[in-house]
Amino acid sequence: FQRGSLSNDDFGSLNFSVYPNPVLNNNFTVEIPSEGKTTITLFNQIGQEIKCDVNALSGTSYKVTAQTQLASGVYIVKINSNGKSATRKLIVK
Repeated sequence: FQRGSLSNDDFGSLNFSVYPNPVLNNNFTVEIPSEGKTTITLFNQIGQEIKCDVNALSGTSYKVTAQTQLASGVYIVKINSNGKSATRKLIVK
């Protein structure tokens, strides 16, 4: 019998950055650590998906533009890439 931890720091999680945060308009940029199939989804505080246009700036950088004017508040950005996913809070002023 061997004692140990069953945790894995890399298990299913994805590190990414969102900037600028807070956002002053409907545009923000997402940076992910590696290239691959990536989906970016934006949700409001009650879980409704906000329609966005996502344009690749490079293999790891994406410009996201909401199709409607974003009201001030907190939103959730969800990223799925290479079988991993993660979320971040996005503040709109």
